[in-house]
Amino acid sequence: EKAYSDPAFGEAVRAYLLENPQVIVEAMDEYQANQQEIEAKKFEQTLSEKLDVLHDPSAPFAGNPDGEIVIVEFFDYNCGYCKRAHGEVAKLLETDGNIKLVVKEFPILGEQSLLASRFAVATKQVAGDDAYKQLNDALMAFNGAVTLPALRRLGESFDLDVAAIEAEMESDAVTQEI
Repeated sequence: EKAYSDPAFGEAVRAYLLENPQVIVEAMDEYQANQQEIEAKKFEQTLSEKLDVLHDPSAPFAGNPDGEIVIVEFFDYNCGYCKRAHGEVAKLLETDGNIKLVVKEFPILGEQSLLASRFAVATKQVAGDDAYKQLNDALMAFNGAVTLPALRRLGESFDLDVAAIEAEMESDAVTQEI
């Protein structure tokens, strides 16, 4: 620490740099290479996370399973914008056969949202993808308060095993998917 504050040391460094300015350029090149490596690692991590979302085998999807265009839709059953977009996205899938839509439960608008997501994911785990799709469409069209009795009625209207779905709602598998 003393050597750096010694004026003679500072003058020696200054004189060396003035006589060898390429050292500054080399130092800058090394700094930039290190920064690029750091940014490349961040990008690689972000890309890996995005690819995990795009190719998550447990995530429900619609459209062409081999579609070159992959859209990931994060939604909440209590989101008015999500509800409005739901029909438009369905039309898009009908008109373009090259799209794979990956849907991700994203219950951020309170307890009713979480309840609906838990019920929907449990439905998928208990009754499969087709039942999940039916329930998802119904919940996106649903305009009432999302309560357990309302979800039970909805599930019963599709002849689902509501008791099995309720038993699965708090499972680690449901929590992990959400």
